[in-house]
Amino acid sequence: MSNPFVQLLLRHAKQAGTVQIVQYITVDQLHELRAMLKTQQAVNGRSRFFGEYQFCHVYPVKGQRHVGKFVPANLVIGNADLNRQHGNQWLGGGEFISPAHRSVRWDIKPWMTDADIMSLMLDCIGRGVWAEFDKVAKLAPSQRHAYLEKLEALLDRNNPNHAAWLKVFDNRSTSTQDLRKLLEAVTGQDTFVLSNVHTMDPLSLLITETTRLLAYRPELAAVLKRLEQVEQASCYFREPLDLGEDEYFFFNILHGRDINPVVLESITGNLLERITCKVKDFDNNGLRYLLPSWMLPVAA
Repeated sequence: MSNPFVQLLLRHAKQAGTVQIVQYITVDQLHELRAMLKTQQAVNGRSRFFGEYQFCHVYPVKGQRHVGKFVPANLVIGNADLNRQHGNQWLGGGEFISPAHRSVRWDIKPWMTDADIMSLMLDCIGRGVWAEFDKVAKLAPSQRHAYLEKLEALLDRNNPNHAAWLKVFDNRSTSTQDLRKLLEAVTGQDTFVLSNVHTMDPLSLLITETTRLLAYRPELAAVLKRLEQVEQASCYFREPLDLGEDEYFFFNILHGRDINPVVLESITGNLLERITCKVKDFDNNGLRYLLPSWMLPVAA
């Protein structure tokens, strides 16, 4: 129950008020959702504040006639501020449950615990489908939960020598990193495990999500091509490209807005121009000659 992927499913089912948002989901789609979670963790790993990027719905969960589903074709990893601005708009596409197909059987009742909701969700998904998914995914408790379980077994509340440690253990605001350090102190061993979560900048996230959604929306090929051109240019500089207000343009495209080729060309052209302006700073060192000709500023 503490696994991040399980917690993700629970949060969105509660938001929708029904577990039917994952009805008919396939094993491949479950794996895709889990990969999306890793992408979210990667981009949040270098974000300015906690939860800066989140799961956003193409067809919204609330505010429209239907209920948006929690399946890959209806989801985008996007900026939380932009998602709040976007609100309950629907720009086209996505997947949803119509009122005619919604069943009260799958509704979440106020008395239900997380375990009750997850059990109902597994019935809706199909326990055979979930078992096949978990055979590969091998979902494990969260790292925090694992530390807490180990410490619970090791700490003795009747031992006065453990009093200082118990203060840290009992404090709900203690971070996962501090719990690891506490475990190391209690056991006298180094329990550090290198995280396999890499970091990702907003441009890389856009390319990752555009590539993923290409399977559902072939028209995104033109967007992907231009984004990859911008990424190629930005690779010549150490600092990540700040997309600024242009991020909302791509956010809307991934949420179903029709692609205007002229506007797309203009936006990506502006991004490239901002990158190539940096070339002037390298002139004195002759580094401009390491750049492809299409990146170089045109002489006045």
